[in-house]
Amino acid sequence: MKERVLLFDIMKALCVIEIVAFWHMLDYTPLIYTKVPWGEQLTFTGLSAFTFASGFFLGKKQISAIPFYKSRLKRFMIPLLGSLLIFYFLHLTSLKAVCLAPIGLSCFIGPMPLTLWYFSMIILFYWVTPLLLWRVWSMSPLERTMNVVVRSIMIYLIMVLANVEERVQMYFFFYILGIIVNLNVIKIVVNIKPIYQMGGANHLVSNKLQKSLFIHI
Repeated sequence: MKERVLLFDIMKALCVIEIVAFWHMLDYTPLIYTKVPWGEQLTFTGLSAFTFASGFFLGKKQISAIPFYKSRLKRFMIPLLGSLLIFYFLHLTSLKAVCLAPIGLSCFIGPMPLTLWYFSMIILFYWVTPLLLWRVWSMSPLERTMNVVVRSIMIYLIMVLANVEERVQMYFFFYILGIIVNLNVIKIVVNIKPIYQMGGANHLVSNKLQKSLFIHI
């Protein structure tokens, strides 16, 4: 029986609403999201939280490279290719981006596709995830964390030398942070009662809310 973190489900849902309803929609209007009050901060927070959550869930699994790649391809490839082709026929992206984005190479060879750049970035992160987690589960928690950090630094340096876009480098930090953060740390944060009291929740409500954020599946 596994413990599912509903906190992350709520967080991801809020991030999707913000990213789709606000950030993406502004790409097709005269408005610039950096000029909208708190627009840049909200977008950065949403993408960072979503990337952190992706790293968090993958970092708690024992991953085998080939099955992992197959599962990611099944989940992302067809929708991403379909979206890229639609963008191409609408003259919103280039043929080069259509070819490179599905395998994450548009992070190295730009330009990254409008709107869909995030998927190209996360695919790049998926490529390196089995390397980051290779044989770490036979190590102690401290050794596992140190190994992931050292490997991440090496990958980050490759990104810098290859002139990968700065936003990809930045979100890689949140992905790695998600991988190395322990579930118990999340529980400690969830159990900080002043957080709920500051939000106006009374003692009974805050206790019920804290318990509801973790369910067994």
